Amino acid sequence: MNSSGRGAWDADDVGEEDDGLERVGHYPDAAEEPDPGVDRYGSPGSDEGVDSLRDGDDPADDYLADDDPGLSSDEDDEVDESQAWVKEMGFPDQLGVVRVWVDDDALIERVRLSIHWRTRLGEQTLQQSFGVVFMLINNYHRLQQRRTLNYYEPEREAAEPLSFEALDRIRERSDEVRRQLEALGDGGHPQLQGEETIGVALHGRVQLKLNLVGQLDGVQFDPTWLRTARIKEISDAVVEAHADARRRFVPAEVIVGEREKLVNELAGLRNETLAMMRRGFY
Repeated sequence: MNSSGRGAWDADDVGEEDDGLERVGHYPDAAEEPDPGVDRYGSPGSDEGVDSLRDGDDPADDYLADDDPGLSSDEDDEVDESQAWVKEMGFPDQLGVVRVWVDDDALIERVRLSIHWRTRLGEQTLQQSFGVVFMLINNYHRLQQRRTLNYYEPEREAAEPLSFEALDRIRERSDEVRRQLEALGDGGHPQLQGEETIGVALHGRVQLKLNLVGQLDGVQFDPTWLRTARIKEISDAVVEAHADARRRFVPAEVIVGEREKLVNELAGLRNETLAMMRRGFY
């Protein structure tokens, strides 16, 4: 395995029977996109989905029981379906297999698996369920942290006094820049140069990938280990692998595209016009 953790997504590191990475956004067996507000772990107050066994549970699930019985009494694990979804409820997949909690920086803090996760998966894989959750987390934080571009420069000083000639030059150049932007079509966007980052846990049995901008991109499990793994082992390993990936992560280099250059120029022309107006004719 590549000790650097960057670009080292090697199936040989996680077992001979590994069937490959299940990527975020590609779930051929998944149903409709899950609603984070819908809790499929059971109704409020029910025991279904907590990380320990209860009377009446299938004895076949005994090896999935959590080693820490304290988790079963943690009131924070109960999700009230009657409330509007908020981030503090965690991000679930559509099958009620897994729920993930993250902090404000999208760092995974806690993972919960249903004690019946193997049955609930059906023909879907655990990687796919995590992929759905990762997609929800990425989308949520993309919206919450969207950068607001503020091109207004109130302190800018005009290069020359306000005049009709200067305004005509700015207008002509602005029209030319807009034509160039239109000619770009869908092209001219910034490009990223770098490598994806892999975080590992349990000596590579669990590998979690971050994309070039540090978003959750997928998780992979050693299939031999996963067949007998306990819930707490899986949950803790995912948290550990993400923390490891975050430590290794190096942001990709942003190569400014032609579109951004033109947009910046257009903003500069607008600000120059405003600055001239503040300065006046002298």
